[in-house]
Amino acid sequence: MCIRDSVEGNYFGLGFDSKRKLDNHRLRLNMGHGIEDDRFKFRFWLENKFFKEKFFVRTQFYKKLAFLDQHYKYNWSDITWQSLLSKNDYADYYYEKGAKLALDYKPFRHLKIGVEYAWNDQKTAPNQIEWHPFIDEKSYRPPVSIDDGISKSIEFTLISDNLKYFDYGWIQQPDLSQDFFDINFSYLRSAEQCLHSDFNFNRYHLFINSFKQFPPFIHFYTRISGGYLDGDKPIQQYFHLAGAYGSFGNPILFRTIKSDKFIGDKYLAISLENNFKNTIYSMLHIPYMKNSKLDFIVFSNLGWIHNDYIPINPESKFNSIEIKNEPLTEIGCSIGNIFTFLRVDLTWRTNYKTGDDFTINLTSRIFIR
Repeated sequence: MCIRDSVEGNYFGLGFDSKRKLDNHRLRLNMGHGIEDDRFKFRFWLENKFFKEKFFVRTQFYKKLAFLDQHYKYNWSDITWQSLLSKNDYADYYYEKGAKLALDYKPFRHLKIGVEYAWNDQKTAPNQIEWHPFIDEKSYRPPVSIDDGISKSIEFTLISDNLKYFDYGWIQQPDLSQDFFDINFSYLRSAEQCLHSDFNFNRYHLFINSFKQFPPFIHFYTRISGGYLDGDKPIQQYFHLAGAYGSFGNPILFRTIKSDKFIGDKYLAISLENNFKNTIYSMLHIPYMKNSKLDFIVFSNLGWIHNDYIPINPESKFNSIEIKNEPLTEIGCSIGNIFTFLRVDLTWRTNYKTGDDFTINLTSRIFIR
């Protein structure tokens, strides 16, 4: 494979995944070399299942390029596309090498409890790229300097959901057409004394996802997420209000904010939307659309973040808008079910206006989680 980003440039690697071929074991291994940063990277992942898949033990060893925003699932193919066409990489990175040991217990079908110990050596990843085949005169965004050091931590997680999945062999995707709930809570502790870590902090994070429908008019989706960080507060542990990254992305992201403009040590984000399916088109007798399977969706996003600890200056990547007192809000509507998985969003920001308060985005329900 070949991936291009603002740190590694072209990356050549290979991978292996045993999937279900080893009974109660699953092995993954990938490795490769970044041309611009001249670094070899790898990730070894082994999972073992015990007692009729009630207990799971996972081991990881890695030397990798990590993403700064830990609660957003970045799309490598989109990063490559953006980098090659416009010399734009919307992700921020740091180097990380270490190991993890995790134990999960699943007492019930819809409940999983986990604990994980992690040892990580984390370092700032400077931008390496100057040359570009098409746009050599443009520069990538400046890199983010993290708090370098060795982090030793224990993380406790509680996950409860009733999601069903489509198994495509190479990937599994949740079935979002049926009612579901998805709750994920985590608490991460890094301590200087008992764990001998360079950092001393607590990080709490809560994620709630749900979908409920009462046809024909109500197909209501709710997402609530929030986080709290105290202690040393290293930059790599901060929370982000996830914005509209890349060519197209997740439909429950904030559409009118871009690449990591909102970051802080506390945050709350609420997303609400209702899909009327094609009932509105039928009521209004709109030609063609009333007989189509296109959806009509209305949505709103609300976000609050606390960023007292971020330096605010024109040269800093963290040149965030202050939203401590009043949440950032946006509303919009969409035409969905285009080719079954795409939708077009029209979004208006209602406060903290900057002159770019109306956006049109192409999003995909494939990346909804």
